[in-house]
Amino acid sequence: VALKAADIGIAMGQTGTDVSKEAADMILVKDDFYTIMAAIEESKGIFHNIQNFVRFQLSTIAALSLITLSTVFHFPNPLNAMQICFSSFHFVSI
Repeated sequence: VALKAADIGIAMGQTGTDVSKEAADMILVKDDFYTIMAAIEESKGIFHNIQNFVRFQLSTIAALSLITLSTVFHFPNPLNAMQICFSSFHFVSI
């Protein structure tokens, strides 16, 4: 019951019972909890990279939309080349 109620149920692969393996979401093959910590650290890094990618894409889309709208409506260009390069560099370096 506890394995089903947990966000992620984890069972031991070698020493765990068949019932716990069936109820678990993840089974540790080598019965080593260090692998869980390593997986959590890796997932935090991946999540951070995804956040940075989305932030960069949104800023790029905003800048391109602004330039496109100003071109369509015959307004002067709101951003010069240096401002576009700086904004791209700023979001890449974060």
